[in-house]
Amino acid sequence: MEDTLGAVDRLHRYFGPMTFEQFSIDPKTLAAINYELLVLGEAASRMPEEIVLAHAEIPWAELRGTRNVLVHGYFQLSLTTLWEISPNCSAAVSFLIEEGLDGGRPQ
Repeated sequence: MEDTLGAVDRLHRYFGPMTFEQFSIDPKTLAAINYELLVLGEAASRMPEEIVLAHAEIPWAELRGTRNVLVHGYFQLSLTTLWEISPNCSAAVSFLIEEGLDGGRPQ
């Protein structure tokens, strides 16, 4: 869980106020985002089944699939696809995981 939350937090920071044009010509940001998506996908593949079942709203299969595409290069993800999936996916995952982590803690 902590790996996932860390990756989500870093994705948010990497995107920041960046425009698509800035994103598309910044190789450091592209590499960092690819890496964090790999971390998210790997964490999703190792997530305990009870958490996966409890948070069916999280796109676990898509996270794993994105990781597989990035690692194995089945086909290349376009810059537009990375731009669209990274903040949307990470925002949903971040919200749901934080909610799940907080749900079991005493207030």
